[in-house]
Amino acid sequence: VEDRFQITLNIPQRLLLLVDGDTVSAYPIAVGLRSWPTPVGSFTVVDKEENPTWDVPMSIQKEMRAQGKPVITSMPPSPENPLGAHWIRTSLPGIGIHGTIAPSSVYNYASHGCIRMHPDDVAFVFTRVAIGATGASIYRPVTIARIDDRVFVEAHPDGYRRWPMGLVHLQAIVERDGYAEMVDWPAVGRVLRLQRGLAVDVTKDE
Repeated sequence: VEDRFQITLNIPQRLLLLVDGDTVSAYPIAVGLRSWPTPVGSFTVVDKEENPTWDVPMSIQKEMRAQGKPVITSMPPSPENPLGAHWIRTSLPGIGIHGTIAPSSVYNYASHGCIRMHPDDVAFVFTRVAIGATGASIYRPVTIARIDDRVFVEAHPDGYRRWPMGLVHLQAIVERDGYAEMVDWPAVGRVLRLQRGLAVDVTKDE
């Protein structure tokens, strides 16, 4: 988690991390399609709305037209509104955190860039973040951490294909932080190949 932000969105991990006082909680999310990726960058919460009206972006209207669907410009609150019951607008252009009427899409690359959450999860996050809260959208499919005398690596699929040099990145981080001699690099290579999304102990035991 990026400790200077209240909200961290890790796109490959498809996870929202919420810092709430001394507590950090994690929620699965849906992120942008590979053809319509969620942007990265720091942001602030600029608005919150319950039972929002969906003002359909021109880009999505264009997609509807190209697919031969009726073009919708605006949709009032209803069981068919894809934003669900809660909308958290961010300062990233056109990007919000919202519920969904398709919960099965959560934890997938499924949206037009926005962050979808399970209705119960977004309802809780909605109550815990205020307008002005800070956040960051990051792209980090591989993470490494030293905890006491152990080293752990977690790898997720590189959904947007932006991380071709994963092992090189990890080696640079570890060299910088001074614990390269603790790492079993063949074990790291296996974690990167399998990409199971689980934290694996890769400590080199003597």
